[in-house]
Amino acid sequence: MVSSSTPSRANRVPRAVLALLALGLASACGNGSNPGVTVTNAQSDVVFGNKPPATAPPVGGNGGGRGFTPSVPGSPVLDFDDSPPLTFGPNEPRSRDNTFQPARTTVCPGPPLFATAPKAATTSVEGQPKEGYHLWQLITSEDLGNNIKKQTAKYTNYQVRNVSKVTSTPNPQGSPTTVFTYDIIAPIGKGGIITTTIQVKQNAPSTNVTTGNVGNPRRVSEPDAGVAIKKQVEKDAEGKVVGSFTPATAVLILPLPIAGGAEFTGTGTDPTTGGFMTVRGVVKGPQRITGCTTYVQGYAVEATVTSSGATGQAEDVVTEVFTIETQSGGLLIGTAQQAPNSKLAFLSLVGDPIARLDPKPIPKDQAL
Repeated sequence: MVSSSTPSRANRVPRAVLALLALGLASACGNGSNPGVTVTNAQSDVVFGNKPPATAPPVGGNGGGRGFTPSVPGSPVLDFDDSPPLTFGPNEPRSRDNTFQPARTTVCPGPPLFATAPKAATTSVEGQPKEGYHLWQLITSEDLGNNIKKQTAKYTNYQVRNVSKVTSTPNPQGSPTTVFTYDIIAPIGKGGIITTTIQVKQNAPSTNVTTGNVGNPRRVSEPDAGVAIKKQVEKDAEGKVVGSFTPATAVLILPLPIAGGAEFTGTGTDPTTGGFMTVRGVVKGPQRITGCTTYVQGYAVEATVTSSGATGQAEDVVTEVFTIETQSGGLLIGTAQQAPNSKLAFLSLVGDPIARLDPKPIPKDQAL
């Protein structure tokens, strides 16, 4: 989805979305007509959960063995003061139309409850993201029993920068294959940051095949054909690199062009550290994020993310839902997670979908 308390990364809830991401995602049966967070036509089938990490210490060239683990950007990487690990659960406060609702505060009052997203998600990425800052909402919700929920909202700014030029190579099947990258810079505990380089590759040669279940096509293409994680670097408050992940092949998190119900696997291994990430996902359909003044729609992916930061480091396994908008550059705008038997839910979602030139000021009592 991300403080004065910072446990070792090996002991944290895995940082996988993606989105960060209830995300304030709405189901809208694919058209964004309802606010909140759900998975289209699959609410009863979504199961979130974190596998407790093993105790094996991380080893091998990865920033001094702090247990760095690659993750989908926007996931719950931050730790609130002395709080248990923050996660997202399926039993969040719901409106009468059975959709998830984010906190509404003076910093982030939210759009009108039943408004619609200004732009519908597209099945391919249009344009490139604009550089600048986006306010992000990071919300915990505690189940107190008897259908009573306690919500706490914190806010921070994520930065988008280093948007590259679009490169083009011939594709014998038709339009040229295009590629560009951009960076997402997110603050983490004690003044550190984590920078994720996202790659967007479109029109790669591909074939769609059906694998048993009618209506669940599997796209066979280049392994990074779509929105993918190309690199992650974590730095502490002094700017020292404390963890990194540079896979030989970018890890796919959303195949392009988009096909609802499509199954995919993205995987990559860092040849230097031995760290890896594998994303096994299903494209669920259009979902709407509840921003601070408007809604924004994207495509939701339900995925199991398995990752490790170095050879010999225990694996993190988490099931999550994350959403990526496609109509203005392929930005990740929300993620959702839940740990087993947890009464805490974690909501992480974009607040301002339009980039700002400067970070939005946040009152100290509401700043992360």
